[in-house]
Amino acid sequence: MKESRLSRKLLDKLGKIEGVKAIKIHGDRYTEAGTPDIIGSVRGRMFVIECKRSSKVSLEPIQKQRLKEWANAGALACSVRNNAEMETLLTFMRGDDVSSTDAS
Repeated sequence: MKESRLSRKLLDKLGKIEGVKAIKIHGDRYTEAGTPDIIGSVRGRMFVIECKRSSKVSLEPIQKQRLKEWANAGALACSVRNNAEMETLLTFMRGDDVSSTDAS
């Protein structure tokens, strides 16, 4: 799945969860390198998500660094590379029991 399609699908599903607000960040020359693709809040807790087009695509070192910086600042920070990871994240965002979700 293309990264842009995964981002749109994730944003659409996030927008349907009560207590969640999320936006897509479009990088340009004014955006800090490595800024995550999606930034939002779930019931008052900041989150950032880096989307990748497949499980075979690794995060760039700068993307890993930015996710770490956000996590160190108290945000939930993660990457999503496929539908299974997206569904696990959405389950967590809804407040469901993540341990019962198969993310393989």
